Amino acid sequence: MLSSDEDEMSSNFDPAVKTPVKILRETPLKYQSNDHINNLQEEKENFLKFGKIPRFQFAGAVDWLGTNKKNSEIRFDFFQEARYILERVRDVYGGGDVFFDAAFGEKISLSQASQTVLQYLKSHGLDGSLSVYWTSDLNCSGKMFWQGPNVRYNRPEARKFSLWLKKSSENVYLRELGIKSLMDHEIGTHFLRATNDGLQPWYSNRKKFDLRSPRSYTGRVNEEGLAAINTIYQAQVKMLFLPALLYYTACMSTEMSFKELFEHLAMYIYDPEQRWKQVVRAKRCLSNCSDIGGCGYDQCYFEGAVTILRQVNDIDFKLMYAGKICCDELQRIKRIARQGCVKLPHFLKDIVAYKKTLNEIALTNGLIQKINRPLFCRNNSRPKVRKKKSLVSPQDRVQSRIFSCPKSRSQSGPLSTTLPTRILPRRSDMYRRLCTSVASFAPLSS
Repeated sequence: MLSSDEDEMSSNFDPAVKTPVKILRETPLKYQSNDHINNLQEEKENFLKFGKIPRFQFAGAVDWLGTNKKNSEIRFDFFQEARYILERVRDVYGGGDVFFDAAFGEKISLSQASQTVLQYLKSHGLDGSLSVYWTSDLNCSGKMFWQGPNVRYNRPEARKFSLWLKKSSENVYLRELGIKSLMDHEIGTHFLRATNDGLQPWYSNRKKFDLRSPRSYTGRVNEEGLAAINTIYQAQVKMLFLPALLYYTACMSTEMSFKELFEHLAMYIYDPEQRWKQVVRAKRCLSNCSDIGGCGYDQCYFEGAVTILRQVNDIDFKLMYAGKICCDELQRIKRIARQGCVKLPHFLKDIVAYKKTLNEIALTNGLIQKINRPLFCRNNSRPKVRKKKSLVSPQDRVQSRIFSCPKSRSQSGPLSTTLPTRILPRRSDMYRRLCTSVASFAPLSS
């Protein structure tokens, strides 16, 4: 089904399909980000075969301790939550290797994975909206990339998007359900939010609307956290194992060297290639990877997922898909967002079912606790309202006699000596005297 070539393999599964799918040996220079590792495959072989500590060469100048200091700072706020998920996966499945099979199904070929990607794009009406590339030198399983004019020129229609996917065995999403989960991450989250953002009034000038940059720390936490949640939406086992593993690995890098951390992760995952991938993402910022320390750049996946899952019922997810918006900015853009032209992924068609699934994910991962209603409250839909007790004794109660209605003769009886209350005419002299202030403000005599 795939026609191979020495330098490049291209695919044309269906003449009606407009989306090109190409398989490359390596990522071209114009698509390489600054943190792209040029010697990744070479250093991987040297470490797994001979135990040589890697020394990475980046495509660009990456100032991990300068401009990216806040993004790369290691945080421990959700360390216990991450460790709980890892321990539970180990107790139930024995480790991450069996968990991947249970959650994402059996492994598939690149041809089958490409077919699934094209079907996903076609079902969302996105055929021809981007290009798909398979390569083996990515630092991650997949990423979205776009080229075009700077945002300040306000030409979102001139952007060209491309989806880059890792074709080696390190990509755990090359499975029956795994590739769909990866598409929910890359297409259903990153691509749709990016294209919708180009339709909004704040696209070329976010400062005017007091909105954060998508590259800010909070922006990345919200973006990647939402993507991490959507990744396991279709999984058979809805555990945040991979985001938790990234978070945990970054925390443990502050106490272990590259080799020590690689051996330590065998507690939760046996596959050496998967452990290599995790340690590289935590230690890549160090000039000498054998040193103690690391970077928390990839902790945003788990941190954002936990933050969102703990406030599912308070978030308008359809409004969140209006663009690259953070949760605390939704009220600010509620009246100015153009929602009529927004494209939504398949899982947001039924918002009630989506929120229900997210609450189940939060409960499964131990992020929230299930609250059981007391037995005496389950049969009563509405609680009884207690009447307010009056603090005035019956002896002190005085009935108003001026505007009260007269008692009927049947109530008073023939022997009743109580006189009927007199209703005063509105314009009578007595009425005027009652409505006149007692105080006199006559001018003082000289």
